[in-house]
Amino acid sequence: MCSALQIGFSGDVIPSWDSLDFQVYYTVIASNVGFGYWSHDLGGHVGVSPPELYTRWIQFGTFSPIFRIHSKKAGFMWRRPWLYPASYCDILMKYFTLRASLVPYTYTSAWEAYAFGVSIMRPMYYSNPGSPLAYQYDHQYMFGDAILVAPVTTPLNPVYNTSQKRVYLPADLTWVSWHSGEVFPASQQQEELTRNYTLSEAPIFVKAGSIIPTTPKSRLFLGSAKELPTNLRLLAFVAGTAVTPSDIGFGYMHEDDGTTNAYKGSPHGTYFNTNFSYAAVNETLVFHITSIVPIVTFPQMLNQRKYEIVLLGVWPAVSVSINRESVTKMQYDTGCQSDSGCFSYDGTRLAVVIATNDLSTNSSHEIIVQLTKPLQHSRQLLQTNFTGRLARLLSAKQLLDDQWGIHTVHQQAYKSLLLAGETGMRITYSPDAVEQELAAFGDVLHQARSEVAELDLSHSDNLKTIVLELLM
Repeated sequence: MCSALQIGFSGDVIPSWDSLDFQVYYTVIASNVGFGYWSHDLGGHVGVSPPELYTRWIQFGTFSPIFRIHSKKAGFMWRRPWLYPASYCDILMKYFTLRASLVPYTYTSAWEAYAFGVSIMRPMYYSNPGSPLAYQYDHQYMFGDAILVAPVTTPLNPVYNTSQKRVYLPADLTWVSWHSGEVFPASQQQEELTRNYTLSEAPIFVKAGSIIPTTPKSRLFLGSAKELPTNLRLLAFVAGTAVTPSDIGFGYMHEDDGTTNAYKGSPHGTYFNTNFSYAAVNETLVFHITSIVPIVTFPQMLNQRKYEIVLLGVWPAVSVSINRESVTKMQYDTGCQSDSGCFSYDGTRLAVVIATNDLSTNSSHEIIVQLTKPLQHSRQLLQTNFTGRLARLLSAKQLLDDQWGIHTVHQQAYKSLLLAGETGMRITYSPDAVEQELAAFGDVLHQARSEVAELDLSHSDNLKTIVLELLM
């Protein structure tokens, strides 16, 4: 029955780590026979899905062709995320939101599956057929052309509260960690990478130079996936390409009417592609949005849209212009009120964020960004793995706050941790101080570890070990 359908169903599986592990492998190799659309009961079907297992299953589902939760209607077999404990629900909602935001990228990958005959989930040996490792690592895959995913399919180590995962990163490309921003340069790293991941983290890597089209969180609502995005958020993984004085990046988005097969039209389908690219020389980065106007239009086509361009892992900008018109500098996340657009700096992600006004979808646009330092110097920003360490530091703080409450004197016992946790916010408020803040961050974090090591946490098993692991 499944072979006669466009979407396959993997059956009523029992929730277990083995079931999750096999679903990853099974979905990846199914691409070899052109059967790329598999629908799984994420979390399993028959039986209770424990919170940790369910969370890892949702992480896999986030980067799968079909995202669907389902279970037998009986007992406590629910899969609704808000019925899980709050700490798990927060992580689950993070990945539900991520999945929804990735619709422009996933839909573009689905079009590629039609146009080029390659599945959304692609085994590693498709792009690296000469590497023996590409065949050995059959539980990881490319999700579309730009994103590498290696789902965690084993439980957390109860001592450190992390899961160890070994990942294959082809050495012919530079990779950037989705969560931490850490860069793994081409031909300078071992192809096999071992890391420990907390439950909120997943091994997700992006080809350096990729520009991923996403939907802003503010535009996510019930039914939004059916509509063409009036607002688009472009995640540009810029820093990883900073190896020469001149660097480039690329991405694109496919759009069609979403309801008919008109995109298959001969000789030209009815669809609309928009290309995104950047080129950087020294302190100047030029970003282009180029519309490929279709020969045949369709009623749902938008005449204009707003963009939020996020240049990840770069120094702050001195100035930004959109189509030769200067835009307003503002503090990040305060709302752009300028008709010409705005730019700001997000200190938690070390990213220049540019908000445009409505731009025509029928013409090309040029955004020129003047950075405070050349792009090839961005490695200095990332050598501390600041974004990832900051996220873990804040998780450690939350664990300690949960023990004693945030209104007690006990926070005085880990003041350095509080100080380090505010680093991203201070950089956001004062981007010019980014270099000094990052230089001090390592020392403050070291002091925070010393303070935590002196805490009396004997009332809670393994808590000190877990917190110290997060502060590594």
